[in-house]
Amino acid sequence: MSFADPWGKLDKLTGACHHLAHHCADVAACFLAIVGMPVFRARLDCAAGRRLSDVDVARLVVLVFLHDVGKLHPGFQAKGWPLGIWTGPLFGHVREGLEIFLAQDAARGLAAAKSLHIEHLSTWGVNAGLLRAVISHHGRPARAPNSLGHVKIYWKKAGAYDPDKAAVVLGDAVTSWLPNAFGSDATPLPDTPRFEHLMCGLTALADWIGSDAERFKFIGMLDHDYWQIATSRAATAVAAIGLDTSQQRATRQAPATFREVSRFDTPNPHQRLVGVTDLEARLVILEAETGSGKTEAALWQGRCGPTSCCDEPVWWQ
Repeated sequence: MSFADPWGKLDKLTGACHHLAHHCADVAACFLAIVGMPVFRARLDCAAGRRLSDVDVARLVVLVFLHDVGKLHPGFQAKGWPLGIWTGPLFGHVREGLEIFLAQDAARGLAAAKSLHIEHLSTWGVNAGLLRAVISHHGRPARAPNSLGHVKIYWKKAGAYDPDKAAVVLGDAVTSWLPNAFGSDATPLPDTPRFEHLMCGLTALADWIGSDAERFKFIGMLDHDYWQIATSRAATAVAAIGLDTSQQRATRQAPATFREVSRFDTPNPHQRLVGVTDLEARLVILEAETGSGKTEAALWQGRCGPTSCCDEPVWWQ
């Protein structure tokens, strides 16, 4: 591996690495593939409170691309370097990613924030909550630090690695790969807690899928055409794990039977009752003992609720 280039994924046994821009593209492409599916897009629009435009989605993809920018920190990159190149403490990448943008508000800021499009994010209406939600893709919310002093102390060149130059590479890559996001549309992105929570979850899901080294083979040197590779791999991955069911649904000749949903021939009384519950009900509580078939009841309700069409089962969209 080249110690001048930032890595996003690393196999310490073999020394193989995946360029950080490639890993960010993998996760962004997985997010794009997920929200391209009807049920996920409907949930995203619902949380947004409006129909998101193609530009909105492109900007969210850029934001997801930036989820791992904390890995640019030399104290994180040093985890893959030989001893002696880095003499400072080791760092993580979640809070560090948030700090890159927060430090821009402090005296003199960080050049990396501008390279990573902080000005565009501001124009798009990305507030601190939405930024924190995406960067907190491992589940625990990124905590704002009391002081940004250590960011500037340790954000510095180390050997052949320059974090500011690495930030330029990432910023240029996402501009090249997602040009539609950088247009003149002035509509701000949603900023509600509900939308932020969903974006955090979708980013976590995309990161989980895009971190599979078997499906996203490592490429250490930056490939300027990698976005096409990432989108192809992402489409294959979401289909392989069962998220994208369009092919299965296209080949069905009839609605799913209860046996296909549950492995039993017919629903029991409470499953049948849940099966005719209105899908628009805000809260449905089924209390029953372990092993009584509550999970199958939930699946069957999604398949046969009165507001669904049996030719277009809501659950499987």
